[in-house]
Amino acid sequence: SAGVRRWNVREWTDYQARGVRGESLIAGSETLDRDARALEARYLGLRTSDGLSVGELPPDVRDDWCRSGWATVQGDRVRLTVEGWLRLDALVAAALHS
Repeated sequence: SAGVRRWNVREWTDYQARGVRGESLIAGSETLDRDARALEARYLGLRTSDGLSVGELPPDVRDDWCRSGWATVQGDRVRLTVEGWLRLDALVAAALHS
């Protein structure tokens, strides 16, 4: 459901055995608070070709990403370049948490 992050069992043999037995593959879950859901939406937006609305990034961050070749602005959307996608975790950590 919305606002809940789930993850599957990690080990392939456990995953496979649970699947064969018809058991749940979910290893755990957590409920995301409002801030975590907003961050998740931004993160996922940056992972897609839809990108983010220009207003979702501070102008200095957006401009720095564009100057560095990590993003482009197309209309009202900011989209990561291939190099930006490769740096996604670092970009999110440095810019969206501030």
